[in-house]
Amino acid sequence: IYDKLDSCVDCGANIVLSKLPIGDLATQYFADRGLFCAGRVEDGDLKRVAKATGATIQTSTNGIFEGVLGTCGKFEEKQVGDERFNLFTGCPNDLTSTMVLRGGSEQFIAESERSIHDALMVVKRSLKSRSVVAGGGAVELEVAKHLREHALSIDG
Repeated sequence: IYDKLDSCVDCGANIVLSKLPIGDLATQYFADRGLFCAGRVEDGDLKRVAKATGATIQTSTNGIFEGVLGTCGKFEEKQVGDERFNLFTGCPNDLTSTMVLRGGSEQFIAESERSIHDALMVVKRSLKSRSVVAGGGAVELEVAKHLREHALSIDG
């Protein structure tokens, strides 16, 4: 196990993320050498971090080298409520963001998530099609405005 831990340290990594749990021995080993490690990271989170930092996800510590590492300007661990979050800022490919939703009930959170998702999909479609059709009665209001202006121009 020490050979695997050494290869992580020797490649120049400062942060080690894993889908699998990281045991106490490895955690202490990394901490003694100034590395941060986190285990049980969800697959989607791991892929987003790799994409944002320019890293390559490794399936083994064999042959690991500096070229597979990603970079970020600042890394910090923050606690929000009962959960801890790892924040990577100043990444070279920072096209990803995370929103943390908190609320009084699961129903409120689920509704908020759906609303945010709908809004993001509207923006995505607008950017893709490069055109927007106004909604919420905007077309009818515009027609009514022109009709009113025309009606006021008629004598009688």
